[in-house]
Amino acid sequence: MATRGEALAARFETVNEDIVAAVTGSTDEQWRQPCSSEGWSVGVVAHHIAEVQQAFAGMVAAFAAGETRSPSGSMDQVHESNARHAHDYAAVGRPETLEMLEESRDAIAPTLRGLDDAQLDRIAGVFGGNELSVQRFVEYVVIGHAAEHLASLRTTFVG
Repeated sequence: MATRGEALAARFETVNEDIVAAVTGSTDEQWRQPCSSEGWSVGVVAHHIAEVQQAFAGMVAAFAAGETRSPSGSMDQVHESNARHAHDYAAVGRPETLEMLEESRDAIAPTLRGLDDAQLDRIAGVFGGNELSVQRFVEYVVIGHAAEHLASLRTTFVG
């Protein structure tokens, strides 16, 4: 029977693998096509996922070590940062994005596998006004963020 940490790692890896498959399987035209949900190109959305996952890797490791964090910035600041990212990486390529997705996978998944129940139940911080345990942070923020953008990528490819 898998531990909760192993189950979270498997869920994260599945979403990450699906993003890698979408990136790898996209045509050059699709890579440049805007996603309706974000308004950014497929390439920018994929790179955004990879970049944010790298930040999440550090956060998960910090939470595993017993730290807590609560973002102090507003959603307006997040949106401004995302808009800057979209502008700065408008011409981002697949190889760089794939490398970042692999690096974040290799940083996050082993950390998740190593978490025991006590660590997963520990409070990570307050996010969006809600106190989240480490497990909920992983489910809603780490996995949820990637899954939400993956759905947008898929809609763009089909739509």
